[in-house]
Amino acid sequence: MQLNFKIIQNNISNYLWFMMIVLVFTVFLIWKFANTYLKPLNKVTEMASKIARGNFQERIQLQSHDNEIGTMARMFNYMADQLE
Repeated sequence: MQLNFKIIQNNISNYLWFMMIVLVFTVFLIWKFANTYLKPLNKVTEMASKIARGNFQERIQLQSHDNEIGTMARMFNYMADQLE
């Protein structure tokens, strides 16, 4: 009976370590997602606010985003060019 308890305790300990590693990895992935997608989106939002206040000289500077956010940034820059 004592041996079974030790095995169960060891399994629980291993499981908890595994879950901690999964948690750390998940937090890293969420942080990476936020930096990749939300920061550029915040730049686009800031630019839209400046254009709304009449500052048509502002442009969005993004590092090679070939996705929807990059397309939106290019369109905002184009719109600012047309308004200027």
